[in-house]
Amino acid sequence: MSTYKPLRPLDPLIDEGELTSLEKSPFLKQLHRLVCHKIEAPFCLSINGTWGSGKTSLMMALQARLTKDGFPTVWFNPWEYERAEDVVLCFLASLCQKTQSKWPLDWSDFKVFSLSFFTSGVDAFARVVSRNAINFKNMADIYSEIEKALGQRDYEDPVALLKEDFEKLTGLIVDKTSHGKYPLVVFLDDLDRCLPDMALEMLEALKNLFVIPRARVIFIAGIDTEVAKRFIVKRYEGMDESYAFNYFRKIFHATVNLPLLSRDEHNALLAARVDELWPSEEPPSGKADVVQRVSKGLEAYNVRSIRKIHHILNGYYLWSSFHGSNASSAEHVIALELLILREKDLDLVQSLGAHLRRQSPGVTFRRFFNELDDAEKKRIKACMGSRWTDQNDVHFQNAQGTVTIDRLRWL
Repeated sequence: MSTYKPLRPLDPLIDEGELTSLEKSPFLKQLHRLVCHKIEAPFCLSINGTWGSGKTSLMMALQARLTKDGFPTVWFNPWEYERAEDVVLCFLASLCQKTQSKWPLDWSDFKVFSLSFFTSGVDAFARVVSRNAINFKNMADIYSEIEKALGQRDYEDPVALLKEDFEKLTGLIVDKTSHGKYPLVVFLDDLDRCLPDMALEMLEALKNLFVIPRARVIFIAGIDTEVAKRFIVKRYEGMDESYAFNYFRKIFHATVNLPLLSRDEHNALLAARVDELWPSEEPPSGKADVVQRVSKGLEAYNVRSIRKIHHILNGYYLWSSFHGSNASSAEHVIALELLILREKDLDLVQSLGAHLRRQSPGVTFRRFFNELDDAEKKRIKACMGSRWTDQNDVHFQNAQGTVTIDRLRWL
């Protein structure tokens, strides 16, 4: 049983019970074995999965397990810095700060990295590193800044200097934490949520600056491969998809695909979440009916995202709390169906809501649906297929003929 209240931001709050549950996953066990016994640092591994498929949860569980084993680990969310001028600078500054917090080092032997501690802090670090060794611009200015800050003239290549510092940093962390046994593991979460230019900046830094011969580091990135390829195609306009594929493979040495949940796993997740939201009471139609209806809707609309399951059930719980106490079972059926459809096509449901608010209160949902213009009907049918007219779902068909528009103005 979770120690958290049921309505919470789910990604950052994975508790011990949920971690224990994830550790039973054969996929996680194999991924853990891969990192521990099969991968030689430096290495860059991507975990491919669509938005909401569970990449973050899986990586958090893997991080917990590796940390327990004695691996030094660091977590970085590039999308948190989308307003920053240089995400790679933010990564470097974050890495230095987390290193100092977890494994204090003597920074006086570093060249560029030491600037974040021994000159004017991160601002100086920003001036030197992001102006822009990362983007390979203004090289003379960078060299001048480094030369001035460190009083040294034996480095002509600031990029080489940066690489040397990164190699030294990973080596010291590894020596300090595990006497050289385990490499540093850096988790990069949700790269596909970043703006395209920012995501590519981080990916190119991996390829050119950080995955280098003597760096004792493994990068594990959660990213939707198809989204990343679209970023690459957009950046290098005129190149075909094969170029994007080869570009991606130059950055990531291997990719593992997150498996889709089976129907049984989906239903188990649904049932567990329903029990969490209604621990001591029942929805009007019963917990089993909610699980079955959501499961069928997800299958009909081809919605496979774990996060969307939570959105549907959270939305239904809130609707039931604020609007459903005096609602009929038919209204609950329609409400739940619309919440499922919203996760398939938000724009469509918002358009339906706008139409609903212009109708007379006593119009039934079926009449409303039948009186839509042909273009809107075509759009609905393209999205829903035969789901809306499925005669085998007697409760849903009856609900369409009895629920009136005034009961759906919450939409």
